[in-house]
Amino acid sequence: MQSLIRCGVAFAAGCLPVSAWGTVAVVPSPIALETAPVTGAGNLVAPLSLVSPGFDIVLNYVNAPTAAEAAAFAAAETAWESVITGYQETVTQNHLTINVNLSGIDGVGGTLGSAGPTHAQLSDHFLYATAGAMTFDTADTAGLVASGNFEAVVLHEMGHVLGIGTLWSGANVGFAGYQELYVDGTGQYTGANAVAAYNDEFGQVSAFVPVELGG
Repeated sequence: MQSLIRCGVAFAAGCLPVSAWGTVAVVPSPIALETAPVTGAGNLVAPLSLVSPGFDIVLNYVNAPTAAEAAAFAAAETAWESVITGYQETVTQNHLTINVNLSGIDGVGGTLGSAGPTHAQLSDHFLYATAGAMTFDTADTAGLVASGNFEAVVLHEMGHVLGIGTLWSGANVGFAGYQELYVDGTGQYTGANAVAAYNDEFGQVSAFVPVELGG
C-alpha cells in the first residue's frame, strides 16, 4: 500500500525528502482558542453546499526575506490556497495568519525549519487553525534557494501550520472531542474525505490513509 502522506504533507507525489538537506520540526502545543465555538454547523462529513466559502493565507514577515525567498513563500501560499477552497462547517474567520521568521536555528544541515499552529477556532466538529508560525534557519536558506528546494521546504512547513500532522487529534492539543483522526505511532490517518480520496486515487479499499513514520 502506497504512503500518501509523507513527512506530514498530503501529496501523493512531490513530497519533500528532507533527509537530503536536513530535518524539519513541528512546533508543539499548546494551541490558544481564537473564538467561541460556532454552533448550528453541518455534518462531520459535510456536502459541498455546507462548505463555508473562501480561504486565505496571510503571511506576516518578522524579518524581510530576499526576493527569491519571498517568491518561494508566495508560491507555497498559492499552492495551498489552490487546493483549500473553504471549510466543511461554518466558521467566523476564513483566513490563516502565519508569522514567518528567518533566523538562525542550529547551523548548516541541521534543522531546516519548524512550524505549527498557535491559535485555532472551533466549529461543531472541527478545530481549525487561524494563526501559526514558521521559522527557517538562515544558515540553510541560501543553499536551499540555490538548489531549487526552498519552496518545497516552505510548502512542507506551511502544511504543519494548516494542521497536517499537528491538528489531527484535538485531544493532543487540549481540545478533546473534536477531530480524532490519528493516533500517534499508528501510521493510520482516518479522516473520511482523505480516506475516500485515497481509495479512489489508488484503487484501495482501506479504512485509513497510510502515513509514513520514518520521514
